[in-house]
Amino acid sequence: MPRVRAEISEAAGGQHTPGGQYRNHYVELGLALGARDLDAATSHGQAATALAVAQGWFALQVPVHLALGAAHAGEGQTGKATEHYLSAEAAATAGERAGDEACKKLRVQVRLARGSLLLSAGAHAAAADLFISTIPLASAVSEPRLVIDAYRLASFCHESDGKHAEAWRVGIAGLRAAAEMDGDTLQTSTLSYLGEGLLRLAAQRELPAASRDAVKKQLSELLGPDAGRANPNEQR
Repeated sequence: MPRVRAEISEAAGGQHTPGGQYRNHYVELGLALGARDLDAATSHGQAATALAVAQGWFALQVPVHLALGAAHAGEGQTGKATEHYLSAEAAATAGERAGDEACKKLRVQVRLARGSLLLSAGAHAAAADLFISTIPLASAVSEPRLVIDAYRLASFCHESDGKHAEAWRVGIAGLRAAAEMDGDTLQTSTLSYLGEGLLRLAAQRELPAASRDAVKKQLSELLGPDAGRANPNEQR
C-alpha cells in the first residue's frame, strides 16, 4: 500500500508544478518514515518544506514538521523533535496572521504535541504551563475535544510532579468546561480519562473524602451511568 500511494501521486500528474512536487515529496516522506529511514525522511521533508515556504503555503509546512518531530521523538532525539515542533508552530502562527483559518487549529495541535514531548521528557511544570496556555486557543477555534485534552494533560502533568492540589484544581476546571459541551462531543472526547485522573486524585489524603463521589456523580451525568467504573487504580 505505501508504494501504491507513491504510484497514485505520480499518476496524478503535475510533476513539474510546485503542488505536484510537494505531493510527491510528502508521500516519499511517509514511505521513508515507514521504513525507519530518518535520513531519507529528513531529505524529503526539507524539500517539501522549501516548496511550501516558497509558495507561502503555511498550512502545508506544519504536517511535515509534525511528522519529522514525531519521528525524532520516537528515536529519543528530543532536541531535534523540539526544533521541528517550534518550526511547525511558527509556520502555523504566520499562517494565522496571514488569514489562513486552518492554521488556527494546526497551531493548537502543534502545541499539544510539543507539550506531550515535554511531558515525556519529564519537564512536567513546563508541559503543564504550555497545556494551560493552549486552552484559550483551543476554545477560540471551537475545538472542545482539544480543550478537554489540554485540561486533562495539564492536570496529569501536575499529578506526575506530585502537585496533587494543583492537579485537582485544573482537573475540576476541565470538568466544569466539559459540562458546557454537548453529549456527542463528550462521548468522543478524552473526558473519561480526565475523570480517571480526578478519581485517582480524590483518593489522596489531602483532598476531601467526599470528592470521589462528587466526581463520579458528575461523570455519570456527563457520560452515562458506567462512567468512572473502569478506573484501574480504584480499589475494589
